[in-house]
Amino acid sequence: MFSLRYFPAEEEEVFALFSVSEQVIRLSNLFFNANGIPANVQDPGFDPSFYGIGMLTIRWAPGGQVVWLSLDTQEKFIEYQRAGIWFNGDHERGGQILPPGAIDRRLPAEALALPFCVRLVRALKDSGGLDFLLTALTSFPGEVWHVGGQEPPAAELRPDNRRKLLDVVLGNPALDYPEENYRRAIFRTGEEVAREFGRRHGLKEAPKEIRWGKDFKSWSGC
Repeated sequence: MFSLRYFPAEEEEVFALFSVSEQVIRLSNLFFNANGIPANVQDPGFDPSFYGIGMLTIRWAPGGQVVWLSLDTQEKFIEYQRAGIWFNGDHERGGQILPPGAIDRRLPAEALALPFCVRLVRALKDSGGLDFLLTALTSFPGEVWHVGGQEPPAAELRPDNRRKLLDVVLGNPALDYPEENYRRAIFRTGEEVAREFGRRHGLKEAPKEIRWGKDFKSWSGC
């Protein structure tokens, strides 16, 4: 399993959609070298949630004849700052950067993660002589987060901001594979996520939708 992160350049439009802390750190030399390349992101002081856009899982069958990729992401990662943000954290002398209750982070995670995954799928197909066996999109209501202040971070369920599991299974077209096995495995994974996600919000299971396909377009165009 791999954590996907996107480190924006200052001139990118998406830079302003990262949190204030992420923007400040991105422009510092604390965790980035002079060329803006991540250098110390494994440092214990680096918040592991910074710059995250999703999780990617890759599974290989013995012999490399089948590859199953699964991307777990959300349409947008949104954080509301309860207490607001002030220069130097000083309410008396520092100027206000964000007022209390304002959105601090509104990152289009899915739109940033998909291009990388699409390129990875193409590379695996071309280099391994593989073809599509199965694709699937499982979606759930997503979350927005409320952070800062005296209370611990809290998630709010938002059906209009979908969490998505994007799966693609590639295989050697010359061999015969039991597609139903992978279909069941993808379905089970979605069930597990729905139950775990639902429990966090007092539900037996989060409502989900699943769409199946057998081509690149149905997976990358979600």
